[in-house]
Amino acid sequence: MLSFLKLVQNEYIKIFSKKSTIVVLALVPLISVGLNLISHQFDQERHYPFNSGEYTYDLSQLEEEKPEGYELDVEKLKLLMDKKIAFNDWEQKAYTTLYSHKKTLKYAGDALKENEKSLMQKVMVKLEDALKQKDHKLYTAAMLYYWENTAENPKQAAIHKEKFKYMQEHEVLPSWDDIRYDLVDQIAKNKLARLGMEEGADTKDLDEAIAIREYQRDHNIPTAPMDPTNYQMYPLDNNNESSFLSVMDNGVLIMLALNLIIVLVAGVCVSTEYSKGTVKFLLINPCTRAKILWAKYAMVVSLSAALIAFYFLSNFVVTACFSGFKGMFLPYLTYENGAVQAQSGLLRSFGGYWLAGPQILVAGTIAFALSSLFKSSAVAIGVSLFAVLGSSGAIVMLKEELELDWTRYIVFANTDLKAVIDGTTLFYNHTLTFALAVIAVYMAIFIWIAYDGFVRTDVK
Repeated sequence: MLSFLKLVQNEYIKIFSKKSTIVVLALVPLISVGLNLISHQFDQERHYPFNSGEYTYDLSQLEEEKPEGYELDVEKLKLLMDKKIAFNDWEQKAYTTLYSHKKTLKYAGDALKENEKSLMQKVMVKLEDALKQKDHKLYTAAMLYYWENTAENPKQAAIHKEKFKYMQEHEVLPSWDDIRYDLVDQIAKNKLARLGMEEGADTKDLDEAIAIREYQRDHNIPTAPMDPTNYQMYPLDNNNESSFLSVMDNGVLIMLALNLIIVLVAGVCVSTEYSKGTVKFLLINPCTRAKILWAKYAMVVSLSAALIAFYFLSNFVVTACFSGFKGMFLPYLTYENGAVQAQSGLLRSFGGYWLAGPQILVAGTIAFALSSLFKSSAVAIGVSLFAVLGSSGAIVMLKEELELDWTRYIVFANTDLKAVIDGTTLFYNHTLTFALAVIAVYMAIFIWIAYDGFVRTDVK
């Protein structure tokens, strides 16, 4: 055992004696810095500043097609542009509702009952007052008044009434700049979608999404969990800015960089012994070829684990410097056994990094096997990188375009264990047991190739 550990140590010495290894590892903290800078940039864009381009296209379409009542729509768009009101601003919503009522009264007023006309006119006065005083609370009160008194579909009205009543009681800004508005708005949309489904339809996904968001609302949890109907997995704070956990979770998405590092290391650890002629000196020691090969592979596996841990720690430290641990202890919400469950967001984030481990290990094992088989670093690295970078697109094409279900037996269709656990892969009934079994079979084949290429090949 001691001799084996010394062999592994020797492999680490070989790898870290190269300046290129130090340079590549130094890129890991830089990736963390880049991740945070990108998240910060998205935070700036998420506040939706005024952009006239959001209105000019609609304006040109209206003036070209000239549908009934387009004059009022054109007037509204020009007003929004003149006042530089952003698309996400509550004033945009107020003007949209105001002009919608104007169009209804002008072009469909004869079909309305007197109480319906009166209600619209009262709401219009309230909206104009809200806009004049620039008070979003008055806008919320006007919308609540409308839905409390409208004769429209009672079930739909009840959903809108619940939304605006909550906004009024909690002084929610009717803008995506306030994550609470996005929360109650999604609840209302999901309930309306469920209401519009045919009797007997499967509403399971919508029920779960509604339950999770109502739990957030009632417990004041400013997080946006992933659910089947609205793919949001990154928690935000009350100002709709990325929190500590959101950036940490984003880091899992760019772990491809670690794949590339491991491929570079695994692709040279055997082949360079042949290209430099050091393999003969390596084989004259008393250790068997198999033990030497296993020591090299143990280095690849342990380095993969160390890289994941280093990357997580790097993201943790750099993200803390940028966000100051803001939102670090937010829970991650799931729906299980008919109830919402709150889990540790930090532990889930930590687990997400390790669930990406099989992707890294498979990529490294492929490079290791090819390095042993062909004795060429270029072939090992090139083929492995092609497999890693091209596998996702190839799997999507084979499954979605050609509808070939056997694609599930490709190893890279099973390495994203987080997607398998969450049930978000391309394949029906894709279980964790199946994914692990496929990975194990491929790993055994790759290791056998490496063993055959190194142990059973004569050295000239």
